[in-house]
Amino acid sequence: MSKFDDDMARGCLPTGEPLECAYGVGWWTEMPEEEPEPEPELKPCPFCGGTKICTEKSINLNYCDNCSAESNVEHWNTRPIEDELRKRIAALKGVIEILEDQQRDVKNILIDKNLHIDSLYEEGYKLQQRIAELEAEVTKGHELQDSYCDRIAELERDFDMLFRSSANKQPRKNTQTLTFEYGMESEIDQLTARWRQERQDDKSSPEVQE
Repeated sequence: MSKFDDDMARGCLPTGEPLECAYGVGWWTEMPEEEPEPEPELKPCPFCGGTKICTEKSINLNYCDNCSAESNVEHWNTRPIEDELRKRIAALKGVIEILEDQQRDVKNILIDKNLHIDSLYEEGYKLQQRIAELEAEVTKGHELQDSYCDRIAELERDFDMLFRSSANKQPRKNTQTLTFEYGMESEIDQLTARWRQERQDDKSSPEVQE
């Protein structure tokens, strides 16, 4: 007989101390019973979708009360095809979420591009207006140039006619005739200078690119 059996027979240690002092809580103490694990909820019938599933524990069998489909208890909730389809569906949902995020990003990029295009159209419209204004100014400059040329030609004809007339009438020109001639020459010089200055301004004006 072992020392443990002797102590158990006495109900205490040889010193009279309780057994817990040497052995602690052992198999002789009352232990709470473990609660049984809850039985898993049975899935509907894979054939008819019925929810009334009966269990025969004595023969380890589950069966559908509607279509009598049966299977072992441990295999009833096993649906390999459905599980694979569920995994596939979950993966596709993840892909859809990624595509939706990319679609939102593309929409935002398109919105930015459209705003940029609108701003370019607006700038192009302003440039077209400016080109029209410059073309009108160029046309006006050409008209002024033509009028100056016509006036210069007219003054040159008048001057030539006056010069010939004065030469035929008298050998010497009086003061009034000389003053008129000088005035015409001065006006011709002024018109010529203005014409050249406007031509120079037209050449030096900045070109507008389309």
